[in-house]
Amino acid sequence: MTSEKTLAIVSPERRQSESLPQSNAALLPKLVGNNGHNEIFVGAHGKRYKRNFVLGQGGQAIVYSGVELQSGSVVAIKVARESGDKWMANEEAVLSQVRHTNLVALLDKGVFDNLVPFIVMPLIAGCSLRQALKSSCVLPVVKSVAIALQIVAAVQCLHESGYIHRDLKPANIMVSDLDNDLTVTVLDCGIATPTTSAGQDYDMAYTPGYCAPEIEQGNAFDVRADIYQIGLILFECLFGSLPATIHAGREKPLLSYEQKKAINMLCPKLGTILGACLQADPDKRPSSMCELKDALSEILNPEREDSLNLAA
Repeated sequence: MTSEKTLAIVSPERRQSESLPQSNAALLPKLVGNNGHNEIFVGAHGKRYKRNFVLGQGGQAIVYSGVELQSGSVVAIKVARESGDKWMANEEAVLSQVRHTNLVALLDKGVFDNLVPFIVMPLIAGCSLRQALKSSCVLPVVKSVAIALQIVAAVQCLHESGYIHRDLKPANIMVSDLDNDLTVTVLDCGIATPTTSAGQDYDMAYTPGYCAPEIEQGNAFDVRADIYQIGLILFECLFGSLPATIHAGREKPLLSYEQKKAINMLCPKLGTILGACLQADPDKRPSSMCELKDALSEILNPEREDSLNLAA
């Protein structure tokens, strides 16, 4: 299982197989064992990083806390378990092109011991949304919508830069200062797909339970697959779990009558948005992140009659 402490960049949920690659077996005592925590990672421009302790690990990578030796800056170092790891290469390529306040930043990259690729990112304070939900079970509606809006902002930037994230879920969302000045950071672009090739052959890696139906069925997909996942995240924030019918057949509605009634009592428009995002047919979902952002923003607009009752 992934250890989610102050950073949750890698999650074992994504991979359907957690078997450890064997190609770098000789290096594993260094990278995974309890000893030898003083390896120096040299970045692309000569910056040197010392790793400290494990923050989290999954089937494909390990995330360490670390420090940049010249400045003393604290960082996160994500190290692939296997040389030539395509997930790491893909994430580095995406993050080197896309920058946004709500998207994890790429600070540096390199190859450890001339074999294992790694990337360096800021060490994000806070916890994953998955951990927050474990602690609180559910989140207030206003907070849930605010979290969704920041996720939408990051993913909209990805879409405008030509990428579909494809792996949006609570374990890949960091939340900082949840009770005051909320900041959300979207993580893990390892399986992000170029929008230009989304309808063609693509890797089938996905997270069961958080996957849009069209991807799960091996069909063509587009940016609306990310909209479906944001709908699931928003649902989980409100109810503390995924819809009970998510594995019961796509012909069944994802929202129960009781859930629709509960949402509509707070804000009918929120129920409409959530129902649209979770449509099995992509053509019935919002067509873009811009459309979803506008709809969610209207909920928090106190001047609208159908806005959320903020006093509730």
